[in-house]
Amino acid sequence: MLRHAPGLIANLDGIPSAVRSPANLDRIQSERARLQDDSVRISQELHREFFGGRLSNTGAGQWYAERKLEDLDALDELFRTETCRRLLLMDMRSGERGFAAIAIGDPDTADHISVTIPGLNTNVKDSMRGMVGEATRLRAEAMRQLELAGRKESVATIAWIGYDAPQVIGPGKFDIGRASFDVSRSSKAGIAADALGSFFHGLRAASVNDRVHITALGHSYGSLATSLALQRGASAAVDDVVFYGSPGVRAKVESDLGIADRHVYVMKAEGDSIAGFGRFGGDPTRTEFHRLSTAEGITPDGVKHERAFGHAEYARTGDNGELRMSGYNLAVVVAGLPELAVVA
Repeated sequence: MLRHAPGLIANLDGIPSAVRSPANLDRIQSERARLQDDSVRISQELHREFFGGRLSNTGAGQWYAERKLEDLDALDELFRTETCRRLLLMDMRSGERGFAAIAIGDPDTADHISVTIPGLNTNVKDSMRGMVGEATRLRAEAMRQLELAGRKESVATIAWIGYDAPQVIGPGKFDIGRASFDVSRSSKAGIAADALGSFFHGLRAASVNDRVHITALGHSYGSLATSLALQRGASAAVDDVVFYGSPGVRAKVESDLGIADRHVYVMKAEGDSIAGFGRFGGDPTRTEFHRLSTAEGITPDGVKHERAFGHAEYARTGDNGELRMSGYNLAVVVAGLPELAVVA
């Protein structure tokens, strides 16, 4: 199948990443050629239309085709020299923008797997490199904590952009009104939830480890998508959940999500106005979920971690080169070491 029909298995949840990744990498050039042909065809159609397509959807079609070509270029660059990454998803047909998921490490054999689900303004071209960097640092810290605990276990972290997150910039160049409308509604999160649920179940099905530990990390609008996926059955494949920078998840206790008690965590950084928005069921930090710290402090291993501030710093490093406190907390949850987390 990999040799003769890679397109049938490249994005099929449940197929091992060792098969999905080469299948997707082999398709990058053929997808680029298809999108280039589409762009040329649409451009010719625009020349034939009155007002250059401004009164039809043709112009928007060309804009999205060009953006998907940029998404492919970004993926190609990320895999040009790296060998420890796996391309678990590469879909340039289903959405307005391209979809992709990149694993750091081997999720087929890992003892611990995390999946990060992002929110507003996330797309492959502008966001995937940063997400892969964050996933790489998260994996390194999780493995360091496991080593300190004397546990010889492996970790794989995944950056997942498998849906059309609300975007400020669109075919109208600056579709701020549309983005505000999208991010205030749950429709895009609902679409994402179905794809995400299938992805989680596929990870567990493809794993050779019967006791693989899977953590969902939902940031911003992605936390809503994550909560909906759990409520629709993904909880059977997920062990731990962290919501951070969340505008709401429509759940107040673990049983609302189908997750075991004290296995749902929340973080809200100082200065994060999105996390206090409460658009979808109120502020999740005011629920019974286990709240973790984002403040500056020293962790049980004696390392100082800087605070996270605002909406975007949770998974980033501080000026001292260490993950911020929020990133440390993400790492110990991913590693299955919640007893080492620093509580709020």
